[in-house]
Amino acid sequence: MAAEPPAADGIFLLIRIIDCVYGRPAVGVSARVMTNPQGKIKEYARCRTDATGRMTLELEEKPASRLFQIDFDINGYFAALGVTPFYPKISLNFRMPVHISHYKLIVLITPSSYSVLKEE
Repeated sequence: MAAEPPAADGIFLLIRIIDCVYGRPAVGVSARVMTNPQGKIKEYARCRTDATGRMTLELEEKPASRLFQIDFDINGYFAALGVTPFYPKISLNFRMPVHISHYKLIVLITPSSYSVLKEE
């Protein structure tokens, strides 16, 4: 997967998930991406992190609402490692400014915590 997506008319969400317990990319974390136009949640995509802990989501059309929600299945990831996490799911809700078409997020996870960084 390329670090930077090619130029296009769509919106790119570039996400990297890092397992801070083991100090490695969180491989195989599944995610569901949604937006909330006019008060109704619309699913855009389902995806999974690759071998580098990254997922690149291209939303072909620019949604009317720039409010996004991404649900990460942390339970499935840690269960595969024999660990029961405190947070089975992480739901990120954020606003993507209209003038931005490439958005980068880094999600740091442990079984008992998480942190989200917006990369500039």
